[in-house]
Amino acid sequence: LFVIIHQTKELWLKQMIRTKTPFFEKLVLFWHDYFATNYSTVPRTDALTRQNSLLRQYCKGNLRDFVKAINKDWAMMIFLDTEDNQK
Repeated sequence: LFVIIHQTKELWLKQMIRTKTPFFEKLVLFWHDYFATNYSTVPRTDALTRQNSLLRQYCKGNLRDFVKAINKDWAMMIFLDTEDNQK
């Protein structure tokens, strides 16, 4: 399990380093920090990978659309425990 987490992080770091659009990846990292999820709360690398794709899709666009999309994101829903949250 640790190996999968490490590989996922390593792939993202390589993408940040090798990209032709480093500012874009910095935006993704910024929004990833702002809408923070983590593997200890969301133990699904597939959900976190999809969330990074969503961040890439919306990070330079309309903020309202971005917030709506991140609120429906699978990793964010797991992180916020929306199934068991009663409020």
